[in-house]
Amino acid sequence: MIRKTSPTDVARACAVAAATTLATACSLPPVRLETPEPVKIDVSVKVNIAPIKKEGADADGPVGTSRRTRMEEIQNLKNNRIVGENNKGYLAQREIPSSWKGQEDYIRRIVDAENNDRQVLYSEKSRNEKKPFEEVEKIHAQQWREKSFTGEWIQTPEGEWRQKQ
Repeated sequence: MIRKTSPTDVARACAVAAATTLATACSLPPVRLETPEPVKIDVSVKVNIAPIKKEGADADGPVGTSRRTRMEEIQNLKNNRIVGENNKGYLAQREIPSSWKGQEDYIRRIVDAENNDRQVLYSEKSRNEKKPFEEVEKIHAQQWREKSFTGEWIQTPEGEWRQKQ
């Protein structure tokens, strides 16, 4: 015959199990939490903040700052296909679209300022690396061609103007 377990029997079994567990836990040896001396926690943090050294003169000085401030304007001129990178490492003015007529002075001022700053940087690099100035110009012209986005005007080393593919 199968006997049904009543809720009272289940409760009684749980109480016995809990009492047995409690009795077993109480019979464990005591654990001492005190220490002979106060606990010492030594938290010392050494923070060494070194300035980030960026490569090249482009990263420092007033020339680098002025170039960064006009970066958006130059990119806008490149996006509108008004200027491109020539094979000497400088910006060159291309054709001015009709929507930009009357802005020639602004364009010339931006191009001239950028090219003057690049010339200063190339001179410094030529002097520091003891390389001919023309070689530094060629190196940077190649870098500018590589950095250009698709559709921007670039001049090949042979002097041919084309839009970057």
